[in-house]
Amino acid sequence: MAKDIGGSPKSKGTVDQRIKDFAHEVRSPLAVVVGYTKMIADARKRKTPLEEVEKLGAAAHASAIRIGRICERVLEEETAGEQVIRREKVDFRDIAQNMVKAFTPAANERGVALKFDIDPDFPILVSDPLLLDQVIGNLVGNAIKFTRRGGSVEMRGKLDVQARAVMLVIQDDGKGIPSHLLMRLMRGERVSTSEQDGAGKGWGRGMQIVRDLAARLNADIDIASEPGHGTVISLRLQTVSDGSD
Repeated sequence: MAKDIGGSPKSKGTVDQRIKDFAHEVRSPLAVVVGYTKMIADARKRKTPLEEVEKLGAAAHASAIRIGRICERVLEEETAGEQVIRREKVDFRDIAQNMVKAFTPAANERGVALKFDIDPDFPILVSDPLLLDQVIGNLVGNAIKFTRRGGSVEMRGKLDVQARAVMLVIQDDGKGIPSHLLMRLMRGERVSTSEQDGAGKGWGRGMQIVRDLAARLNADIDIASEPGHGTVISLRLQTVSDGSD
């Protein structure tokens, strides 16, 4: 495992933003814990099969661990006074499977199919598993939120042999993003759906967090979208593990 520490001392404004980002990042896994434990509590009344209850418990436990890891990283960075990156071997299949477990209740509630497709020759990555998990979690959560009932969200892992890079793709067939808002997102601005159709909270802080985390992972991010035809967000990681230590 490799550990990188880099950055600059935090100003008050930076600390305030980090608090907001922390709240944003723990909200989703905390919602999973709350939702699943409620389903477990109601299992007898709903006559939920024991096998399903065990799956709910395992998923809630995994989300609780994720919250703990986010907290540990925040405390570590606060002590160091700088950002911390931990590079280790990461199997994207595991991240995709965990995302399906974590977001299935939200997807089911909205009538959205959640799936993943990883190339057979997709390699083991060398990256920060926590930061990568946060990136994918934000993208999947947003994709589900903006996908209509009956639609789908898919995570894909592709290998670009010539570029010695990998592509992590999150694709939905939801409402899409208007071009003028998409340009603002690509510039790193915060955008709300209220500017589009008054539908409430939008891409806002979550997308900015994704861009910040992608930069820390030395990854390029690209967004392609067409109103009414969905959105494709691609994360390109330039460094690929060759499978050796």
